[in-house]
Amino acid sequence: MRKIIAIIAGSLLLGSCNDPFKDQVFRAYDEKPVGEWLSGQPEFSMWVEMLRKVDLYNAMNLGASRFTCFVADNDAVRTYLREKTDYESIAEMPDDEVDFLLRYHIINGAKMASANLMLKLSLPTLTGDYLTAGVDVVTQQRYIDNGEGKEPSFLVRKDIFDAAGYDVAELEKDWTWDKFADVLIGVKKYMVEQGMCGENDYIWSDMWCGQTSGYGQGGNLLKLLGASYDINTGWAITTNYGLVYDADSDSFVDGSVSDKYKQAYTVLQKLVQNKVLDPETWTQDDDTALNKFYRGETVIMSTNRAQYAVQDAKVKEQLGEGNYELYRILTPIGTSDYQAENQRLECGIMISSNALKELGEDEFIKMMRFVDWLWYSDEGLTLTKWGKEGETYTVTDGTYSLTPGYYCKGLSIGQTSDDQVDLREELGYACGNFMYGGNTELLTSNFTDDLRDFYDRQGQYRKLRPLDPTVTFDEDQLEMLNLWGTPMTDTVNAWTCKFAMNQADINNDWDTYVAEVEAQNMQNIVDMYNDTYNANK
Repeated sequence: MRKIIAIIAGSLLLGSCNDPFKDQVFRAYDEKPVGEWLSGQPEFSMWVEMLRKVDLYNAMNLGASRFTCFVADNDAVRTYLREKTDYESIAEMPDDEVDFLLRYHIINGAKMASANLMLKLSLPTLTGDYLTAGVDVVTQQRYIDNGEGKEPSFLVRKDIFDAAGYDVAELEKDWTWDKFADVLIGVKKYMVEQGMCGENDYIWSDMWCGQTSGYGQGGNLLKLLGASYDINTGWAITTNYGLVYDADSDSFVDGSVSDKYKQAYTVLQKLVQNKVLDPETWTQDDDTALNKFYRGETVIMSTNRAQYAVQDAKVKEQLGEGNYELYRILTPIGTSDYQAENQRLECGIMISSNALKELGEDEFIKMMRFVDWLWYSDEGLTLTKWGKEGETYTVTDGTYSLTPGYYCKGLSIGQTSDDQVDLREELGYACGNFMYGGNTELLTSNFTDDLRDFYDRQGQYRKLRPLDPTVTFDEDQLEMLNLWGTPMTDTVNAWTCKFAMNQADINNDWDTYVAEVEAQNMQNIVDMYNDTYNANK
């Protein structure tokens, strides 16, 4: 969930879900307690409602340790409810979901300034997750990004590609970005010949790139383009300020001024100059881009696991069933054939350091055996994901199905009648932490045929990107990095938009671009990364 945030530092005691100080207010230090301060800010009233709902309000007023809280305003909470849940209000949300959402936005043990948040954080939230942050170039408000939207890719109108003579299922196996651009140019030519569009019309006008969700960085399109060329760009520019790990030299280098960057944006300009990619992609809102695709004016669009079903339904609504065919393509190859994402898991489990002391060795070992069974056995993972066979689900020829009377949004299985019960809310199954483990059959047991096919092709024709080494900085280093890195990434983003909109030429203006990036303390950032990395090997 991307959201506009207020960054609030204070003190925190969050040892349990119960608030032992309910209906009491404490002044832990000279600053106003966080809960009390939030109560006086109308734009954060829904966040306060959540705090009160799970008895965390006064826990945030007690000064027991340092913490930083990322607080979403009411507009962001409403967007979250509307787009990510089936709930109409905070009151409808189960307490465990509210509790997790709140803790997901708290970093304990540190008071952080907003300047510390322009890269992947080295300190985890209370759920064990790491967040990235950025600044909306229009509003200058800060937002955080939880890395949601895995499996990003592009969705194409396969029926039109087929009619133009391009078999995307065959071509995608090894097509490069340059070849992909040639295919799109050919599709555009066919559409012009058939009277489906004009010479000056664009057949690609993408979402997640403009000011709504691209945040002046180019969003998903440039992230996937960059990943193909082993650089961080688009949404990924906040990852290490555009620095990338070079295995050959065992060091971090600035990918934003590399030859790989130049190669990537040469292809991008080819798409714009041939009137395939709409320059408005980088400025328009997402709804404008989506409606062009729904109406059949464009033939390619960014997508992910959650978005696909919506896109399919909207196209069907506009064009009618049987009048189109959608296909999720593999990202083209640049300097590598790696998948864009390389995260192994996005959820995990934490055990309190007090567990051994409070339980004793024997009981602690029993608990660990249970955790081992729950997380790492097929039996345990099946139980936590689907429930009890014969009661909540059935398996027929390897296909998992919920029994009549149940639905589960956590498994992407929607409600079809009013008398159905949500598997998560009623019985506690299918919670997020248990959705991503197990063997391939179990992992993909809730996937649609389309998504399972996409994963099969991706596994067959693309490689898993190696994990980069982790570099952990202290607070002083983070502050200095952000003082240097923010203007540097701003410079990269500004030039990237110029290249993407064909307002600057990647060849003629390259030296000027590199000089401006290097002038923004680029070498200082590279040196700090490598010095810290080498010191902690």
